[in-house]
Amino acid sequence: MAWAPRASELMPDYKGCIKVSRLGDYPTRLHYFKNTDVIVCNTPGIAERVRSLGWTRGVEVISNFTNTERVMPIDRKSVNTPDDAPVVMSMGRFVLRKGFALLTEAVARLPGVYLWIAGDGEEMENVRKLAADLGVIDRVRFLGWQKDTRPYLAAADIFVMPSSHEPLGNVILEAWAQGKPVVSSRSEGPTWFMRDGENGLLADIGDTDGFSRAIERLVNDRELAARVILGGQQTLMGQFSEEAVANAYIELFKRKP
Repeated sequence: MAWAPRASELMPDYKGCIKVSRLGDYPTRLHYFKNTDVIVCNTPGIAERVRSLGWTRGVEVISNFTNTERVMPIDRKSVNTPDDAPVVMSMGRFVLRKGFALLTEAVARLPGVYLWIAGDGEEMENVRKLAADLGVIDRVRFLGWQKDTRPYLAAADIFVMPSSHEPLGNVILEAWAQGKPVVSSRSEGPTWFMRDGENGLLADIGDTDGFSRAIERLVNDRELAARVILGGQQTLMGQFSEEAVANAYIELFKRKP
């Protein structure tokens, strides 16, 4: 098994065993996989791209698994946040496609709601300036790059992923693992495994008002929040837990070439 395209290029042409390569993003070419029998794709969208490039051998969709262990939350006082304030969290690299500027604007329209963003990158200062220009810098916390984001997720109330492009959206799975309701953009990955109103809420890419309304719904409707939390955990355990993913790979490895 090869875990990356360049590793696949080194795949020996062994006989008598199945040769598997994994893809976690959209490929532009397939010459790396000349000795591969089956390409495992993280999402159906990646699988469709593989087929559209002319691949005629095996394709399977098996995603990453997520650590489902619950952890203790941080003390909100450590990030200067009131215990009773609604807290929205997001995380990732500060680049334009992650949509942190949009999320900041969406939260700015919701008085009393705090925003935590974990991560680093070239867009951080632009987002910080936007928060200041919108008059909400006192409600936005830039957490920096965290080795383990789970204690912060556990202490937040809602997780939001506003990305314009996301092949899967592992951060959503991490939020579900800590029992949080999720709002996501309708980007490639989430639209595969999220169902609006069942295991999360979906907003159109770039729709600031849509994200603001979805966050407000979860803040004000505890029954809705509880329903999508339960749905998210069911999806996590049934599709993205270590057991579910490992079993899918084991069944693939049993297959004859």
